[in-house]
Amino acid sequence: MFKNNKKLSIRKEPRNLKTEDLYLFEHELKKKFPNPSIKKYKNVHIINSQMKKYKFFRFQIKNQRMNPIDFKTKVKFLFSDLKNLIFSEKRTEVVNIKKATWVVDTRSYQYFHWFTDAMQRINISKDFHKTYPVLIPLSFIKNSFIKESLKYLDIEPIYIDHNKEYLIEELILAERVSPAGNYNKDVITGVSDDFRRVGVDKSREMSHKKIWVSRQNSDKRM
Repeated sequence: MFKNNKKLSIRKEPRNLKTEDLYLFEHELKKKFPNPSIKKYKNVHIINSQMKKYKFFRFQIKNQRMNPIDFKTKVKFLFSDLKNLIFSEKRTEVVNIKKATWVVDTRSYQYFHWFTDAMQRINISKDFHKTYPVLIPLSFIKNSFIKESLKYLDIEPIYIDHNKEYLIEELILAERVSPAGNYNKDVITGVSDDFRRVGVDKSREMSHKKIWVSRQNSDKRM
């Protein structure tokens, strides 16, 4: 629906960066990223929480995975999809959804990637959410922060079951805003602004508390 050229992102050096270590980070101080892009597709099937065209062939793989895949993997997926076409078993239930928005990938259930990667995609597509509700895999809500953050931003999603087949008549696809680990400064600031804006209203109803977050007992970020 809209697509723009790449934009140069200029990053400030960390305050504690030593001059002798600059060469390690210099190549990251200026990066070009494509501007946010949104597309609309008709008659998209969602099976096993994957977007597919013509029911069997996965598409827009780059927007369903955190990291890019090589040509060999794409060929592997194609043969797998052809196999499913030939030996497919008829599913008992197909749920029809008229309009929806896709904003997640295979890592979006993790805390870090939810609030950075997924939230960027939610931010750039927010003008559509009232008409095109956000699709969230049902398995994601075992992590309470996902359901709570959506509720906080007044977003009412459609939760999709991994074991059911869906047909989306009109699907808004919010493409990846930037490669994992890199963020569009304007968009990520917009995410922060959305939470702050809601927080100002809610703070009138809540007492002020200090929250300490530690990863000391975690083997990885979630």
